[in-house]
Amino acid sequence: MFTRDVTTTYRPNACVVEEIPNSNTEFWTECRYWRSRKICGKKTRIRFECCEGFSRIDDEVGCTRVKPLKNLLETAEALGATKWADYIRESGLANELETAGAYTLFAPTNQAFSNLRRSLKSQMESYRGNPNNPILLYHILPTKLKSDEFKANLMAETRHQGHNVRINKYSNGMTTINCALLIRKDQQATNGIVHVIDNVLDPSVGILQNVADMVLNDGRFSVLADILEKSGYINVLRTMQESITILAPSDEAFQKLPESRREKIINDREARMALLQNHVIPHVICESAITGEHRVRTMLDSKVSFNCDIAGAYVENTKLRGNFNLGKNGIIH
Repeated sequence: MFTRDVTTTYRPNACVVEEIPNSNTEFWTECRYWRSRKICGKKTRIRFECCEGFSRIDDEVGCTRVKPLKNLLETAEALGATKWADYIRESGLANELETAGAYTLFAPTNQAFSNLRRSLKSQMESYRGNPNNPILLYHILPTKLKSDEFKANLMAETRHQGHNVRINKYSNGMTTINCALLIRKDQQATNGIVHVIDNVLDPSVGILQNVADMVLNDGRFSVLADILEKSGYINVLRTMQESITILAPSDEAFQKLPESRREKIINDREARMALLQNHVIPHVICESAITGEHRVRTMLDSKVSFNCDIAGAYVENTKLRGNFNLGKNGIIH
């Protein structure tokens, strides 16, 4: 590790590591100068380490020794994704990821396994040792995809046939894959490239479904579904070209409204449309990409505020619960 000084900027092959103190959160950036900032109210700390594939030589500036490339699985292990590598070895996919390619591998950190939902953990255990494990195949792209090819709402085909992952890049420097945060990117291997992410991707998410239809089929949103159909706005959402975020009020949220307000929304056409348009944003917002206050325009052309602190992320001071649903044209919070 380097100390930070003005000459660090010019050291060859030295990468910036941005970390949040007293947490396990780190972000690896490009090999260039990077100012510390606040993420969800906490000031980040900057350090410099050799970029992947390089190491230091005594008495030389920067990282000038070129390390030999390893295969995809060895590269993932070297990056700390050892639990993920263990699952792959047990499945029988190891030989393919060590010799064939070129592939893209999204490798979850070891910490990601501590945050697994019970249903996903159970699914992983049921497929353990199976080379057709849909969860493992969902983390592998059949071609090499570098981060400079990422863009907003990029749908990338995976080895799990018929299932894509959604890649999003944000103006604050964050990149997500199905809303899992990309924390290390472009780790070159002999047979492809590895990107490290902070969560295990779930192939059962509804990326094949339109988000408008997902609202209709979700029992938590029966009031919202009725309003969407009664207003005809459901057809607008189904045919929109943009990817969208729906801030979906639950039935419980509607019940908390004063009865007069609730009745007006349900029975007054203008009130219905205003509410619906104010809860739809014409691009995808992942909770994990929120690093501070960010104001965005809704379809009503009003602005809503997103923010975060150590306890989580918020929209207009209402806490996001983290149980988002992804669809083929956006996300539901």
